[in-house]
Amino acid sequence: MNNQNITEFLEYYLNLPQSPEYAVMIDAPWGAGKTYFIRNFLEKYYENKDSKKERFLWVSLYRLSSIEEIEAAIFAQLHPMLSHKGMALTGKLLREGLKAAINLDLSTIKIPDYLKDIDNTVLIFDDVERCSIEMNKLLGYLNHFVENQNHKMILIANEQEIETHSEQYKKIKEKLIGKVFKYEASSVEKILSDFIKNYFNDKSPITLFYINHIKLIVRIFNLADYSNIRVLKQALQDFERLYKTLDQEILDQPELMSSLLRVFLILFFEEKSSGYSIEKIFFDRSRFVKEYSKNGKESLSEEENKLKKIHDKYQDIVNFSWSDILLGNDIWLAIVQSNIINQKAINLSLKNSRYFQYENRSGWYRLWDYQLLAEDEFNQTFNNCLQEIEQNKISELGELQHYFGLFLFFSENNIRKAEAEEAMEQIQHWIGELAEDKKLPDTSEYPSWWGESWDNRRVTSSEQDRYKEFLDFVKNKIQEQEKSMYPDKVAGLLKDMVDDVHAFSEKLIADTKGTSIYRKNPILAHIDIEEFFDKFYLAIPENRYRIISALERRYEYWGRNKELEPEKKWLQNLLKKINGQKLKFQDHQHLIFLNRLELVVEEIVKNWES
Repeated sequence: MNNQNITEFLEYYLNLPQSPEYAVMIDAPWGAGKTYFIRNFLEKYYENKDSKKERFLWVSLYRLSSIEEIEAAIFAQLHPMLSHKGMALTGKLLREGLKAAINLDLSTIKIPDYLKDIDNTVLIFDDVERCSIEMNKLLGYLNHFVENQNHKMILIANEQEIETHSEQYKKIKEKLIGKVFKYEASSVEKILSDFIKNYFNDKSPITLFYINHIKLIVRIFNLADYSNIRVLKQALQDFERLYKTLDQEILDQPELMSSLLRVFLILFFEEKSSGYSIEKIFFDRSRFVKEYSKNGKESLSEEENKLKKIHDKYQDIVNFSWSDILLGNDIWLAIVQSNIINQKAINLSLKNSRYFQYENRSGWYRLWDYQLLAEDEFNQTFNNCLQEIEQNKISELGELQHYFGLFLFFSENNIRKAEAEEAMEQIQHWIGELAEDKKLPDTSEYPSWWGESWDNRRVTSSEQDRYKEFLDFVKNKIQEQEKSMYPDKVAGLLKDMVDDVHAFSEKLIADTKGTSIYRKNPILAHIDIEEFFDKFYLAIPENRYRIISALERRYEYWGRNKELEPEKKWLQNLLKKINGQKLKFQDHQHLIFLNRLELVVEEIVKNWES
């Protein structure tokens, strides 16, 4: 959208040596920014003009109900020092002469002498449609300045509103208005930026906050489809009141503050423009969402469909969710409808929001909520996550799985695809390095669904084939790591047979505490049987029983631990070696424990083979 045509024509119009005897109208809906546009144009136009030769008078007709009030407003601008007395004097002197004027032919209208002494003055009349004087009488009065006084005139109005309430407008318009230009509110961001800098203190935190969020503000304003700049300004003024009541720890949460602004603006604009109060929107939400989910769109009434559109229109663009509005419905109703700000309740609610759950967590936790992030929040969080991956800051396998799943999702949806692909490659490379440094966890430390969920959040894209291939890659790296670590693990387990049989048992036997680090790891298959016997004999008699008991209990639920399959051959070999040991030792202590060990191992092998 471009209003350059208006600027060019107004420059031509004002530069004419004399009035062409018609007014120019700038037409746009109320609050669209046309007043700001004309003021800005005139400021630049008169910047290099001789103020003694040319000037303009600006009169807002908003709620003026008589010609006397218009002339008083003009007098006030001509003589600001006398404006208060002048308005009273003007009303007194002109009341009788103008009382009948509005009912007479246009040629009978008389302009006071002091209004004739305004040569080279451009008259600007704003809010034409909001004047309380009958439109035919108002335009007839204004026409006298153009036709009889040869003034140039600019009218700022919502022409559609005039046409709706005045049947004679089109006939009168032909006599007074020569050109009508449709102003298009193309510079909302510029208007808003100037308003923020001029209205709020340059050094105040709210000014910087608004400047940093100006694109989000404009985006929501455009989605609201309200086109009323004045209401947008009012929204920012009202939000400032809310902003000033917030505790510093809340103000220090940029994502939370962005989300709060987003929710506030959406509720504010919908309350003003949708035809529904936010109370009704809140009240009907659960009902029609439930109905929609159950029976589909056809089950909704016309009104419910309108409400659903209100709920849906912000969701994809600014990631807005009506289920995540930060404050309770009653708090929002008080703020938006009644201008009541309950400081204590607001601060408490915000401190209980999901944003304070992010503290001391890796970036994936925040990125996981990508649907709730505004565009600037998303990009900042995405960048932070990339930095964590690039710097290899993550060593927790569950977090790396979340990262891979998230980046896979973004890549599949063409969201920063190249960066996401590079991040996934970096994750796999980093997992390889962790395996070489023996820093990957033993998978036995995790439940069977460890690749699908972590930290109470389901891994994004966990159902995708590419993610499953990634899990296979991770498992292979863990197996490679475990193989390289077996000598040390075996040595530790053998040492425990002698020095800490309780630890030996705890490591091998599955329990509800999750302390059995080898419950799914076939560690025994890597133990040399001769070394096993050496340590077995070094253990005190009481601990030999405990070692045998640990073996028996390890395979008590062998059918549930198929990961231990490699130990089957080790047990078979152990059984064969026991006979040789019985021939080697004839004393009763060795024979008693060897016979007990033989019975237990025979039963394990028998069950395994059956």
